[in-house]
Amino acid sequence: MEYVGLFGGIVFALLGLYFGRRAAKKNRGLDELHDHIWQKARSISWYITLVAIYVLLILSILKVEISLIPALGILLLVHMGSWGVTGGFLMAKMAEGDTQESGKMQMLLSMLIGTVFLIGFGIVSAVTGNWKFFLFSLFPIFLTVTITYSQVMRRKKQHENPQ
Repeated sequence: MEYVGLFGGIVFALLGLYFGRRAAKKNRGLDELHDHIWQKARSISWYITLVAIYVLLILSILKVEISLIPALGILLLVHMGSWGVTGGFLMAKMAEGDTQESGKMQMLLSMLIGTVFLIGFGIVSAVTGNWKFFLFSLFPIFLTVTITYSQVMRRKKQHENPQ
């Protein structure tokens, strides 16, 4: 079963990378600014990963047993998740002046953060065997996505009908 997650994750990541870069190239999105933003996001992601390593070391000192594979999985999730969220945030900040692009990036970032939280609470629920963690996380996440969506649509209508 663990092979499905390991190799399925690699396959989906490579497919996402391929189709994402293909779409970005079609829209002339692969320029120096794009490279700069994602290099900065990768740099910030390493700082967040460093904090996660220290947290895992402190847990080890406090005699909390975490085996190698879950610890590496946590580090990988923290690193890749923080890289994606930071990159999305920096892209949204770049498109702040353009209301159309800003709304799309805001919605995408909201959905990305909601997905990361759903996965995180799902992992916590699976590890602890208590599914209340996952169930209680659904309402705030969907509320956040709904509020962001309504703000984006309101801003879009204001932009189309300025009065």
